[in-house]
Amino acid sequence: MAVSSSHSINGYQIYYFAPEGSEFKWHYKDMPLNKVTKIQLYKFGKRISEWTNSKEIQGFLQLLKNSEENLAFQPDAANGEPIYYEMLFYTGEPVAYKFDLQYDGDTYFWHPFDILVLPEDMKLYIP
Repeated sequence: MAVSSSHSINGYQIYYFAPEGSEFKWHYKDMPLNKVTKIQLYKFGKRISEWTNSKEIQGFLQLLKNSEENLAFQPDAANGEPIYYEMLFYTGEPVAYKFDLQYDGDTYFWHPFDILVLPEDMKLYIP
């Protein structure tokens, strides 16, 4: 269900209902990576980057793939809360996939399940 929301990217908050006995299908592992045609990056609800070039998309996806699980990782809170970004992945489906990305001033990380630390090259994609 899509509900109008002035606080959501593209103006709608999406609610997903999974029938009993079925699994939630919006995890990163469920996203068809070979169908990603556009990636958008948002900060504080404003788009700051967009990639539609296949080479750039593949480079960004490769960085996510190269992220490393680090269960002991603790974001550096010396300078306050991490900066939150939202990554949107368009695959031609009616609804885009959305995942959070964070930056603590030193390290980019995300958590599709557990916390994964991203390679330093992620800074090349984020203005």
